[in-house]
Amino acid sequence: MSRGQPDPEARRPLRGRRVFLSASIPGKGWDDVEFDPLEITDAVIACASTMWTAGGRILCGGHPAITPLLLRAAQDFRPVAESNQATDDEPLVTIYQSELYEGRIPDETKRLQAAGLGRIAFVRAVPGDRPDRHHNAASLALMRQAMLAPQNDPAFAIFIGGMDGIITEYQEYRRLYNDRPVYAIGAPGAMARRLAAELMNTEYYRPGNGEALLNSAEYTTLMNDIVADAIDRIGY
Repeated sequence: MSRGQPDPEARRPLRGRRVFLSASIPGKGWDDVEFDPLEITDAVIACASTMWTAGGRILCGGHPAITPLLLRAAQDFRPVAESNQATDDEPLVTIYQSELYEGRIPDETKRLQAAGLGRIAFVRAVPGDRPDRHHNAASLALMRQAMLAPQNDPAFAIFIGGMDGIITEYQEYRRLYNDRPVYAIGAPGAMARRLAAELMNTEYYRPGNGEALLNSAEYTTLMNDIVADAIDRIGY
């Protein structure tokens, strides 16, 4: 690199790092939880594009509303990555899914995976489980165990929208990686807002960023601030 030329890696501080994203859009039975599905969608897309722009990779579970969203976002982002020579061997997003739901993967998701936009990693189901709420706990626990395994080494975690799985995944992440940053995004609502409110005045949120994480809907700005804060905490 010649003197005076900007270092391209300085714009990619997350290169080689994975970011754990826990996100979903609440379904039936969650009428008592306030949320906006469009805001959840906007926050997830802002999260993914910001982490990819910074050189990071997304690690997440396979919620049916989020998986195709991330893969479509990867489809839009890939030409930018290639033009910047920012491609790596690892796909932009790795999605963990229990084999319990293998037969329910939409064709669109299969096509996007076949195009190399992401990878779906299936984890064996527990015998006797069924692919519906209250009958899938053991299989989902096994999936989360594989997703958050040490070899995946998520640098920090972001929580958006969600149902009770958000809290479960937060607790599991905190148990395994207690020294790493977590960020719950409150503006779209759902369980992540409750989590953001709980974390606002704790050691995990620095003074000044709790209010933005709880209430800001400027998601791209918020995600850029998260990258800067996380790098400041964990180094590179």
